[in-house]
Amino acid sequence: MSHTRGMSRECHDANNYQGVWMTLVSAVIKARNEAENIGPCIRSLSGFADEIIVVDDQSSDSTRQIALDCGAIVLSGISHEGQINRLDAQGFHAANGKYLLRLDADERLTPGLAFLLKKVATEGHYAGVRYPRRYYFFNGWLDHGGWFRSEQLGFFRNDAWDLNWNFDIHSQVTVNGKILTLPAEVSACMLHLDYFTVQEFIERSLFKYAKLEASERIRDGYVFSPRTMASNALRRGVGRYFLRSGYKDGARGAIVAGLLVAYEICVSAYAWDLARNDSNEATVV
Repeated sequence: MSHTRGMSRECHDANNYQGVWMTLVSAVIKARNEAENIGPCIRSLSGFADEIIVVDDQSSDSTRQIALDCGAIVLSGISHEGQINRLDAQGFHAANGKYLLRLDADERLTPGLAFLLKKVATEGHYAGVRYPRRYYFFNGWLDHGGWFRSEQLGFFRNDAWDLNWNFDIHSQVTVNGKILTLPAEVSACMLHLDYFTVQEFIERSLFKYAKLEASERIRDGYVFSPRTMASNALRRGVGRYFLRSGYKDGARGAIVAGLLVAYEICVSAYAWDLARNDSNEATVV
């Protein structure tokens, strides 16, 4: 089995892939301590994915065993200093499918989207598909504020994804070739069960993801300024709430907008702190 999975990398060539891939669709799921989510996620792929690969990031709960019990191939992975997208790449390299579906354990594939993606895979005319993702925050869906739109490029041909893809925290896979964008329809979308409580948002986004994004910004040459922090915070939160009608989601929309402002301020503050500490270390040396 490991030998055939290795074939997919040797055949990463548009002229060679036809007739070589062992299956039509492989789904790749990255997971860490997702015992509650991994089973429902895998079951949502029933009848769609010919192969399901779970890349487990050192889970301390029963994620791995549940995935195995659901019929998935489970690989052991390690996120490199927060670069969790490297787990996706590990799964892509191991996949046998002609087409790949990238998803997180807290996502669910709807039957409508499964039908459309399977049609694309069967016909083979597109290198990738951009589809809508519907976000679930605090026990309700975010249908306004620019959240529900076709921006997720998570389905693509195995020979078309860029091996030099940027692994930044919120980056999408770079795909070379013709991309199909599906309309934003509730009947054919990916469901993302993002945050159930405000505390969960604070612990994951403000304490973890904001730090990772700050490190990436510093690496890319970001220089802190109060004006930049303020404008980015307004764009993240107020822009979604007023310009993109986030207020139509009621109290939930207001809370999410406020938390996004806090997220951006945290990113800027962490970046300022990192740059300040680096400068202090250089001065001491």
